[in-house]
Amino acid sequence: MRRWMAVSTILALAAGGAWAQEKTAAPAPVKAEKATAKAEQPKTGERLVWGKVTAVDAEAGALVMEAVIGKGTLTVGVTVDKETEIKAAPGNSLKDIKAGDTVRLRYLRTEDRLLAKSIEVQPAGAKAPRAKKAAAKAEKK
Repeated sequence: MRRWMAVSTILALAAGGAWAQEKTAAPAPVKAEKATAKAEQPKTGERLVWGKVTAVDAEAGALVMEAVIGKGTLTVGVTVDKETEIKAAPGNSLKDIKAGDTVRLRYLRTEDRLLAKSIEVQPAGAKAPRAKKAAAKAEKK
């Protein structure tokens, strides 16, 4: 009788251990698949930024700027093509934009590049949209 109980206890423990291993091993591949799927998805979409131009190459169709993001800045380099809408005096072309100009840039992030959709040169001394809101709140107080 003791032998039978010892054998059944050993079998129960062995079966329980195998069952526990199956439960913990199954979720690991699922998590790896989710992480891989997230890594493969590019963050595409349209963005709007505001800041100062640091470099322009009209011949190559490129513009680099320091965009104001929260309390910091982000360097953004975009490709400018024939479909990009440009608002810059006097000729509304990339050649009219100079380093140091403040611009509002709307661009599309694709899988392999940033493509400018519109560039609008702001008047000298113009404040960023958030700075305008902060100044308006300060005046009310």
